Amino acid sequence: MKIIDPLTNPCAHGGNASDAFHLAIPSMPGYGFSGKPTATGWDVDHIAGAWVALMKRLGYTKFVPQGGDWGAVVVDQMGVHAPPELLGIHTNMPGIFPADIDKAALSGAPAPSGLSPDEKVAYERLQFVYQKGIAYGFQMGLRPQTLYGIADSPVGLAAYFPDHDARSYELISRVFQGKTEGPTSRSLG
Repeated sequence: MKIIDPLTNPCAHGGNASDAFHLAIPSMPGYGFSGKPTATGWDVDHIAGAWVALMKRLGYTKFVPQGGDWGAVVVDQMGVHAPPELLGIHTNMPGIFPADIDKAALSGAPAPSGLSPDEKVAYERLQFVYQKGIAYGFQMGLRPQTLYGIADSPVGLAAYFPDHDARSYELISRVFQGKTEGPTSRSLG
């Protein structure tokens, strides 16, 4: 949300009018502001095609999609299909690892032999993300009922975050050690 105005109104942020972008910000079917699809088949490939069709219907003859999280997978797929209107993609979660390396890191297997020192570091970081950084993804898949607390109350939201990821747990723990973290206090008041 913070980048919309600088991109659409760069003059207000020290830029030039020629730096302005038109933005179309769709949400994925069933997510955000979109309703639940009425038919099956809305996989990543289908959504990628729908976004290309949307941009054409809006009159854009050239565009660059940006995506993160599941949106990153969608824009990757748009790049794979490479429609003529697509100038490129921007993603903050690129699918850069070969499938066998990704699968090994996800399983917790030791680094495959033959990796360069830089590749071994990348493998270890990927493995760390899978083990410590995406617990929320596993939680959504394995214990989705625990997510009800997010919408229930501020206390429910605070209770969710320790299970979300290691960094959130660390920040919330600081509050219980007498330190402040933004407006949060131990009394949650």
